[in-house]
Amino acid sequence: RVRLTRSQPAAQHADPPVREGAEVTADDVYAVYFHGPAYQVVGAAWRDGDRSAAQFASDLPANHTPSEQPTQAAPRLIELCLQAAGLWEAGRDGRMALPTHVTRAVVLPAAAEAAEGPLTVTAQQGPAGFDCIVTDASGSVLVRVEGYRTIEFPQPLPDEVRAPIRAVMAD
Repeated sequence: RVRLTRSQPAAQHADPPVREGAEVTADDVYAVYFHGPAYQVVGAAWRDGDRSAAQFASDLPANHTPSEQPTQAAPRLIELCLQAAGLWEAGRDGRMALPTHVTRAVVLPAAAEAAEGPLTVTAQQGPAGFDCIVTDASGSVLVRVEGYRTIEFPQPLPDEVRAPIRAVMAD
C-alpha cells in the first residue's frame, strides 16, 4: 500500500555517521549482493556504534533512460538504505535476506537538490525493523526509511563471503 501526499516534508537534519576503523569494500559487498552496476550503490561500509553506515558510490551508470528525466522517489538512495541494513544482518547474524516490508519512506526532494559532499546512510535495527537515514556532508536529511524488515534466504551465507563483512559489523 502506498500513500502519496502533495505536501513537502519539512527540512530535517541528522548527524552524519562517524567514519573510522575498518571498512567493507564495494568488492566485498557485491560478492554478497547480486545487483547490477546501476544499483551497486555502496562505495564502502562501516560500523558506527550500534548501527551500520555506508557511503553512496560515485560514478554510477545511469539509473534510467533517458537519464535527464527526474525520479520522484530517489530509488538508489532508498536502495542504499536497504543494502546498509542488509550488511548489518549479514555481518552480525550471517543472514542474507530480501525486503518484505517498509513502514514509511520519506524523500526530501528539496534537500537532494542542494546536497553537499558525499552522501551517507545509517541503518539502525530496532523492534519494528531498521530505521535508515541518508544525509549529505552537512547533515541535511535526503531520505528516511522507517520500519524496514526482511525475509531470510533459506541458505546461510558462505563463511568466506560473509567474513569481511562480519569482521567490520560484528562485535
